[in-house]
Amino acid sequence: MTNSEPFDAMNLFDLADELRDRVSQGETVTEATLEEISVDYSLPISDVYASLAMCPEVSLSTGYPTTVKVCVGRCQFSGGAGLLRGLLELRKAKDYKIGVLPTPCLDRCDDAPVMSSQGKSGSYCHPKVDMAGLEELIEAIM
Repeated sequence: MTNSEPFDAMNLFDLADELRDRVSQGETVTEATLEEISVDYSLPISDVYASLAMCPEVSLSTGYPTTVKVCVGRCQFSGGAGLLRGLLELRKAKDYKIGVLPTPCLDRCDDAPVMSSQGKSGSYCHPKVDMAGLEELIEAIM
């Protein structure tokens, strides 16, 4: 799989069911929960994050002052999947203290891939995000 390929829908459905089951049993979903599910299912962490977009009833509180939302609805076919993967990899490599949340739509399909950010400097929409400028963008919004 290349970094920009869309997510496998069947994997997302299975992961979403797992998240819903955990919430129905009273579990609070944390980033550690997502890591655990990733290991249990032998799937990349980005797939587990993407499945959150299918579960509006599942809340992930990141606790970071800056949160980035990545569209993984229709945008995943225009680079959104690669953007989520790249953002998670960059966050881990650079130890960025930012929350990452997938969203089913940011209503900016013509600007895909698109993400939004909310932090100390305000709330912004970032259209046509490319991997080459992702690090610079993240550092600017932190």
